[in-house]
Amino acid sequence: MKCFVTGGTGFIGVNLLETLAADPSYEPVVLVRQSSNTDHLPQSIETVTGDLSSPDFLDEVMADVDVVVHLAAIYGGYTGTLRDQLGVDWERIKHINVDGTSALVDAADRHGVDRFVFFSTILAHPEFGRNLHEDYQRSKLKAERLFTETNHEFEYSILYPTFVIGPRDYRLNRFSHFQRVATNVVFAPPLYAPGAYNVVHVQDVVDSVVYCLDPEVNLDDRYVLSGENVSTGKLYRHIGQLTDNRGLVVPMPFAVSKHVLPPVVNFLHEKDLFPAPGDQFQTPTDGGTVPKRQTFRAPVEQRSTLETLADAIEWYESVGLL
Repeated sequence: MKCFVTGGTGFIGVNLLETLAADPSYEPVVLVRQSSNTDHLPQSIETVTGDLSSPDFLDEVMADVDVVVHLAAIYGGYTGTLRDQLGVDWERIKHINVDGTSALVDAADRHGVDRFVFFSTILAHPEFGRNLHEDYQRSKLKAERLFTETNHEFEYSILYPTFVIGPRDYRLNRFSHFQRVATNVVFAPPLYAPGAYNVVHVQDVVDSVVYCLDPEVNLDDRYVLSGENVSTGKLYRHIGQLTDNRGLVVPMPFAVSKHVLPPVVNFLHEKDLFPAPGDQFQTPTDGGTVPKRQTFRAPVEQRSTLETLADAIEWYESVGLL
């Protein structure tokens, strides 16, 4: 089964390609850019360099593709100076997340693709999405409509992952949560801002993709790839226990967190006694939480939160980060 994958150098993508490369029934082909770092891809993986905005390129690479997994997207949640530095405005987000998806969908239709797996975000889920006016969520909603509001010859499924954790986090997307617990010399687990996360193992996400690619499976249009909702404090306590760094947990009322903690933590940070500055405490964290009825909703057998964190810690330790 020839599988065309976009976003293959990202966190989920690298883990997906490890699984596909180990299964002889799949022939994965990965879209990369000239600037892509392919060092962490399995050696057997075929890569093609190109642009989704080129119909000629897509016609060439999609000619004999059976299934598509579309992970590639640009995140639009940056604010202020960082957003300006990265040049992440609505036009760029729309070009990649909406127009790029549209071009790939059209090519899939032209070339008789059997199945198409599209990654959205839990923040854009039609039942419990939030901040839908923000550019990233808005772009994902528009991209979803390319599937839901148009008839296609292929079967499709839209996946909604929550807060994904696990091995092969080469871009260190999640590392700060582990680092601030494992290396904190004052509080371990450290002071934390109010909030919660829905934690799902990256391999559960990968296994859900493989499930959707199975031609014997009758696909649902949407799958929520969720795990357990855990508070920030509980998450850090788990990490502390798993890294043998049992220390004091200091929960704070939000008013204290917002107005009192930042200057204190900034002072500690300047003295190398706290791993991050204090602005993190000014906003409650929502790491993809879902209604309780929507927890552990992936279409495959799932790992527990402790298993998920332990696997991530084992990988960070194996590469010398912890």
